[in-house]
Amino acid sequence: MQAIILKVAIAALTVFSASVAGAENETHASAFLQSLFNRARIEAPRIQAAAGQTLIAHPSLLQRWGVISADAAAAYNDWTNTLVLQPEMTITTEREGTRIRTLEEMALSTGTAANVNATTVFHELSHAEWDFFVEEGATSADRALLNEMEQTLRPLLKSSAVPFYNQHLAESEVFAYYREDLIGQILQDASEILLGSGLDPKDLSCVRTRHPGKLRDLMPDPRDYAIRARVDTAWVQGKDIDLTQDQDLHRRLNDALYEHSLETLRFPSSRTALFQILEQDQRVMSALLDCAVQPPI
Repeated sequence: MQAIILKVAIAALTVFSASVAGAENETHASAFLQSLFNRARIEAPRIQAAAGQTLIAHPSLLQRWGVISADAAAAYNDWTNTLVLQPEMTITTEREGTRIRTLEEMALSTGTAANVNATTVFHELSHAEWDFFVEEGATSADRALLNEMEQTLRPLLKSSAVPFYNQHLAESEVFAYYREDLIGQILQDASEILLGSGLDPKDLSCVRTRHPGKLRDLMPDPRDYAIRARVDTAWVQGKDIDLTQDQDLHRRLNDALYEHSLETLRFPSSRTALFQILEQDQRVMSALLDCAVQPPI
């Protein structure tokens, strides 16, 4: 019976999944990922590839079938390769079907929660990357991460009394939580730099009565994201797992996750590097100059 329900679910979700007419490599995540690049030069080509093999749905649909819990705000189901997101994280158009909203669209629908929603989406997309690439040992970087997790994460899970049958799930969760924190740090830095320069991150409009006419960072931080991005806890099957109980294992785990990110993502190395990138962004600099010549409000 369960197999029949899943087949019906997959058939229904196939209709619901997003596709862009006339663009074979476009997926329901393409516009979202492009907005990450536009905002902070974050590139995730493997997530784009993984998204092309996934479906997208809203929680209520999956809840009715009992595939996810009733209180899930977002989830990734590896049985059906389905990304489950709240309606405010997606948009449906006649041309594109249902897709993930861009950062700008999330800002319009959820305001200041846009960055949080974006990192939540990236977390779930990271589960798909784990499913299709990392777990399969697709590259030497994937195999190196799996090997390091065997030596660092598994002992931490055992000391936290995580059952053996949940340890596989925990590995994917730790991977996704790390990616969520990394991307969240970068997006927050970009937003703070733009706001500190008098620009609204969502559309680069002027938001201050006086504008410096140049990009500025009110809270500069030269530290590498290898230091700033950390995963300290993971929520697995209703259990909060503390990963800091052994400092050496915790450090090794985070270092391995960062090294893997360097191999599989492209992103600024630090807030200082991000600032320098934004200084070269013609859209940002043009907006700053436009604001500088406007009379005070």
